[in-house]
Amino acid sequence: MNNLELFNNKNYINGKWLVSSSLLPVSNPANDKVIGYVPNLNSSEVKQAIDSTAEGFIIWSKSTIKERYDFLTNWYQLIVKNVDELAYILTLEQGKIISDAKAEVLYAASFVEWFALSLMTHSSYIRIGNNSSHKIITEHEPIGPVAAITPWNFPLAMVTRKAAPALAAGCSILLKPSSQTPFSALMLVFLAEQAKLPAGVFNVITGEAALIGKLICEDFRIRKLSFTGSTEIGKTLYAQSASSLKKLSLELGGNAPFIILNDVNIEQVTDDLIRAKTRSNGQSCTSPNRIYIHQDIYNHFVDVLSAKFSKLKIGNGLDADICLGPLINKKACHHVQSLLEDATKHGANILCGGKFKDNFFEPTVVKNCHDGMQIFKAEIFGPVLACYEFSEISALIQSANNTEYGLQAYIYTKDISLAQKITADLDFGMVSVNSASASNTKAPFGGRKASGFGIEGSHEGLLEYMNIKYINMQY
Repeated sequence: MNNLELFNNKNYINGKWLVSSSLLPVSNPANDKVIGYVPNLNSSEVKQAIDSTAEGFIIWSKSTIKERYDFLTNWYQLIVKNVDELAYILTLEQGKIISDAKAEVLYAASFVEWFALSLMTHSSYIRIGNNSSHKIITEHEPIGPVAAITPWNFPLAMVTRKAAPALAAGCSILLKPSSQTPFSALMLVFLAEQAKLPAGVFNVITGEAALIGKLICEDFRIRKLSFTGSTEIGKTLYAQSASSLKKLSLELGGNAPFIILNDVNIEQVTDDLIRAKTRSNGQSCTSPNRIYIHQDIYNHFVDVLSAKFSKLKIGNGLDADICLGPLINKKACHHVQSLLEDATKHGANILCGGKFKDNFFEPTVVKNCHDGMQIFKAEIFGPVLACYEFSEISALIQSANNTEYGLQAYIYTKDISLAQKITADLDFGMVSVNSASASNTKAPFGGRKASGFGIEGSHEGLLEYMNIKYINMQY
């Protein structure tokens, strides 16, 4: 690293870097070696951070649009400038390959840039009332102090996707990153400090998730909570927020179907599928889980897919020519293994992979899957492609929709009319349709199910962090 200041093992509260008497170890999943420690805050320290966020709101909510724009622009430039350092730490604590890590840094920066530019088009408006001396002015004001809880699989992008719109709207924010990948978030707030953000506006704390989540949910001063993570934890936070009537944004689990019709270019689609699956080592809520392949090309498709997938090189994400890094920990590996054991018990066949050593799971293709298996129902969160055969479109749609999740779906076909028809019946927030042409263009269509949120970032828009104020003018 060229900038060693970026690697910080302290929490950031009210503009100061603080330590705690209790510490949590953070390990590199590639070798399970401890790379550092972060504070494990107690309840009084968490409340101190909440107090700071409430006080920071008083300052930042009165800032001008230009002040917010200048800060976000400076923050964006600092993130891009430090792309190599941010990517290095991300790979060190999360495990994804360095090229993916660099891509995530730029992805994270894009949210900051986007919401800085969004400020330039945001405005109030005036409507004529029910008589000539009556006007209604509609304004937007920041909702209040907010909190965010972010996951370990995208420890940079999920922070900026929540913090950037909150700060753009004029809210102060309290961030609790995953204890497995806290250094990425601490690096981001260090850069925010360098971009001249006032003390108390952006606080970052680490510690026991259950304790911090409960205190945030029950404190009425925190007016909104944004959470990305598991459905079960989302339900807990939802219930805990009832007493404070908090506004919630929950991006929960995914179980994406990847639908392949019989008119596609098999070479192209297998390449695209592998790219989508290997993002973050398969540990993404938008990752293709259930691979639906038309019966006319099923056998040939899975043979081509397994031949390519089995050749991917596994290793430490910092090494050259690595395609897949480790899973986040042993528990994740055992989860994937248990799904494969259940699938083979119920008739599935593993064409390649299926084993793990340390935290490295082999790229795996499973054939002859059906909806009676656990692998059909669960988020896999690993480099496993579970393949399902279909013939009738109606049965395909029924099977694809047979899940409690609704984040993302994929369709590959040259028949755009058929794709639109299938899309209309899919209960997912985002459907990526690919015409299977050389241009590789994707077009989103709307879905309905709301257990997840589809178009990335849409549920974290500027207005999500604002209240609407109506002013009745009589004159």
